[in-house]
Amino acid sequence: MKIVFVTKPNSPYGKKYYADLLGLHNKLYDDQKIKLADLNGREGFNQISKLEEVWGEGTLCACAVDDRGVAVGFITFGYTKKGQRFLWVYNFFVDESVRSQGVGHELIEAVENYGKSKGCAWMQLNVLGNNDRAIAFYERFGFRTEYQDMVKEL
Repeated sequence: MKIVFVTKPNSPYGKKYYADLLGLHNKLYDDQKIKLADLNGREGFNQISKLEEVWGEGTLCACAVDDRGVAVGFITFGYTKKGQRFLWVYNFFVDESVRSQGVGHELIEAVENYGKSKGCAWMQLNVLGNNDRAIAFYERFGFRTEYQDMVKEL
């Protein structure tokens, strides 16, 4: 397993792993769509046809590539460049076929190290309240709850 950093979808690594990353994003959205509906009955997390739909300016991607050269997991993230620096995780997904094999650990560690190299003091993310497996994973790596989103239907 190796971790590569993709700077843009049209970068060399972006082109090389584009189809894999697109497929992984859609697997993530399929999984999250079910969890969101179970949580609050709302629609969300629709599939995408291009990475550019979710890849904003300044977005980076840590991509886990297996021994066959296939991307099997990713973290998309960005970081602040002014004031106190911190890193924000946008999306994190590891393919079901390689879960519990250390891929998520390697991805988190790579992104942490990247953030430290850029002077970031902390990393932050959102997780659906009913995603117990993800919450337990994040807590094992030292994440804690600091904020709570509150929602009111209109």
